[in-house]
Amino acid sequence: MKKKKLQEGKIQISGSFLNRFYDNIPVTVYESVNDVISFLNQKKFPYLWPDEKNHVKWVKEYDNPQKALKYFWHLVYLHHPTPQVRKAVVELNANNDDDSISEDLCQLLVDPDEDVRISVYKTTWQREKYDYCKPIIEKLSDEIKGFDIVGPDALGQEKAIIALKKLIEYAPDTYSKEKILENIKSAGLYEYIDEIKEKKAKGSKKNKEEGVKFIEQVKKEENIMGTITTLTYEIYSAANKKQAIEFLRTRSVKKEWYFIEVKVGDVNNPEVVIGVDINGHYEI
Repeated sequence: MKKKKLQEGKIQISGSFLNRFYDNIPVTVYESVNDVISFLNQKKFPYLWPDEKNHVKWVKEYDNPQKALKYFWHLVYLHHPTPQVRKAVVELNANNDDDSISEDLCQLLVDPDEDVRISVYKTTWQREKYDYCKPIIEKLSDEIKGFDIVGPDALGQEKAIIALKKLIEYAPDTYSKEKILENIKSAGLYEYIDEIKEKKAKGSKKNKEEGVKFIEQVKKEENIMGTITTLTYEIYSAANKKQAIEFLRTRSVKKEWYFIEVKVGDVNNPEVVIGVDINGHYEI
């Protein structure tokens, strides 16, 4: 992340991580930990780009503009180039009950700096101690299952699994560890934690498709918003959920109303159906 010296005590950083909210415009921030914490502890926050009229107008459209600005500034400082600043901002959010920041903290589970990562593990437990990290498990779920998550915030399967293992390791006590393991098992993730090495050894398309069988292609007509539409279903079967997910990772759909579905277990009475359409993966 490039630094550009401005006035004393401030630097300029890229705003690329804000793309999902606004244009990629550099942001001017404080450089030292003390200045950052003092800034984030204030009650009234300035605009990120005060001279950008569209930005000011956009923020004012929020129901609570100050709450939105507080979130955006915390997000900015979580992307600060100095690890000590990122660590301090993570810890500042330990008792922050605003769920908006949770997804951004999730990205720092794999921060390049070890101290920052450890701080995120501990902070996550403090924020989610009564849920035993269930919210963050849900956030990591699709990536751990191997679905292709796109975008700058994607961790990737291997990093997501490492992050989850570290959360288990940093459970504050035995009971909490038992509860997070229960949540992991309920989310259908336990086998991925145990079998990641086996997965790497079986990376070929042939192995991914092993055990999956084509059943039939079915066309159905449905009235969708007043229009008779033909829906096409490509149906497969799989012995277990992992086989189904591995298989679907090799498939993509590029046209509307086309569905590839895998029935897990008994074809006539499947325990779950996992599919993919133009919008991505789903489970029913």
